[in-house]
Amino acid sequence: MSSEHAWTGRTWLAIAATMGGQGIGAAAHVAPAVMAKEIAEHAGLAPSMIGVYMALVFLASAFASLSGGGLIGRYGAISAVQAGVALSAIGCALAAIGHPAALAASALVVGLGYGPMTPASSVVLSRWAPARRLGLVMSIKQTGVPIGYFLTALGIPVLASAVGWQGALLTLAAIGVGASVLISLARSRLDEPGPNVGGGFTSARLSLGLLKRHNRLRRIAFASLAFAGVQVTVTSFLVVYLQDHVGLDKQSAAWPLAVAGVAAIAGRIGWGWLADGMPAARLLMILPLLMAATLLAMIAAGASWGFLLLTGLGLAVGLSVLAWNGVMLIETARQAPPGQVGLATSGVLALTFLGSTIFPILLSITIGALASYQIGFIAMIVVSIVVALWYLPDALRGK
Repeated sequence: MSSEHAWTGRTWLAIAATMGGQGIGAAAHVAPAVMAKEIAEHAGLAPSMIGVYMALVFLASAFASLSGGGLIGRYGAISAVQAGVALSAIGCALAAIGHPAALAASALVVGLGYGPMTPASSVVLSRWAPARRLGLVMSIKQTGVPIGYFLTALGIPVLASAVGWQGALLTLAAIGVGASVLISLARSRLDEPGPNVGGGFTSARLSLGLLKRHNRLRRIAFASLAFAGVQVTVTSFLVVYLQDHVGLDKQSAAWPLAVAGVAAIAGRIGWGWLADGMPAARLLMILPLLMAATLLAMIAAGASWGFLLLTGLGLAVGLSVLAWNGVMLIETARQAPPGQVGLATSGVLALTFLGSTIFPILLSITIGALASYQIGFIAMIVVSIVVALWYLPDALRGK
């Protein structure tokens, strides 16, 4: 079990298994965004419909997250991560079919796999991480997501040029199958019986009940709704925006997302390290202000931007838009009642995934109706500033 100081072999195994699972899950849902133009052309859709794909992913994730407490309690946290990776692989294979119906099925399957991963990871890490370093450990684990983004943004275009976009997605599916097998080997060392919270509806009721009763959990849930909406919208539309609106070629347009993946690794660890010694409210005020500045930089991007400016944009995205997650998970684990980290995380993530559902589909609608990315980006700037102002009083009081 978790102790104050000990880093054991099980700590590192837990980090590796959960990081790997989150990385595959992230790669599975961002790969269609990287290949949005190719997939849209094959399916006879507009590239902006990637927002609808992402909305379906995170709508399914929200439902899966709410029922995740029951799944984790019944089968074990590592088993939930393994199942999520397997579903991610199936989702990639479905996307490779390229038919609109298959793409919708792909989004739902990927989302069902992704939803329970973070609650399961929180249960595993809160059990095996040193208690005084929980923030750092959770942030290290959360680097699996930007690593997945980085490798996908960098690797999928290269794979697609060699074996086609469908071959690239099938390669990712094969990697997911292999990762699922490897993660299964950790079950006997890491999984312990959890509380039996009943089926999916019971788990959902208990998770949402925690948010209703605990104001701090409810506040972090609504903040994460906003943060997640900004994150998923930026990662979903960044490449296609830089291609369609700014006029960059495929490789140049994908470069900032790849840089963001690397920067987010340092960003998540750095914010997590700060969260172990700084009031959470201060971080939750600073992060949305940085997100707003990053969105302004995206609006300012032009076809004349060279390597350095595109790299700077990627760094800004990675250090702000992609780097907040560990702080949210740390605060959720700290505020959860004893023994209810999984349920609390499931409840918070339900609202997180709701933001991931709403924001990209609203931007898709805005682009379709007004032919404007900028209006959607400005709306997200306003939301970010509102969250910062929400946490300002607590930040000044050092809470």
